[in-house]
Amino acid sequence: MTLTWETNIGIYCSRIRGRLFTILNPIVQPGSTIARVPVCGGTLLNLDIVFRDGSMLKVGETLVKDRDRVTLLKYTYEYRRPSGFFFSYDMEREPESTSKAESETQRRATQLKKPLCHLHVGAEKGIEDLLEDFPAELREHDGPHYETYPVCLDYILAVIIVNYFPEQRDVFERLNLADFVARQVESEHMGSN
Repeated sequence: MTLTWETNIGIYCSRIRGRLFTILNPIVQPGSTIARVPVCGGTLLNLDIVFRDGSMLKVGETLVKDRDRVTLLKYTYEYRRPSGFFFSYDMEREPESTSKAESETQRRATQLKKPLCHLHVGAEKGIEDLLEDFPAELREHDGPHYETYPVCLDYILAVIIVNYFPEQRDVFERLNLADFVARQVESEHMGSN
């Protein structure tokens, strides 16, 4: 399961940089950082975006050049609000079996507990003391992993805008999610072949 984009990592990074400093300018503070780090067989892209309301999005994507496309192998998109609330979308490699004798039922239970693509929702440690009866399972990343479909940075930015910057509808429209939808359909089509 992978997502694919532009023809090389430099073009992909330029597109992200362009979005940050043009489309997202009304909601993003100056000084957001983007860094590319070579890793075994690919590139790790790290991005820290600080929004004008004090919230922050930390991005980590593992990308590889695969023929004529950039392929996203792994990601984490962690969004934190000043209130302590956070959500994090992650795509990780399949968990390795603990033993060769592990049953199919045990393997499936492991996949259900921590699916390849999943979502965490909760609050930072310490902040839960401010909320009466805050469930322990929602503290930091200790809680459940809710299965999701693969997402991308454009999608996460759109989720943030419509939920936390609804007055910035023009920023949302300029993200052009038609590109994201087309890539989603292409990715799903490629996965079914």
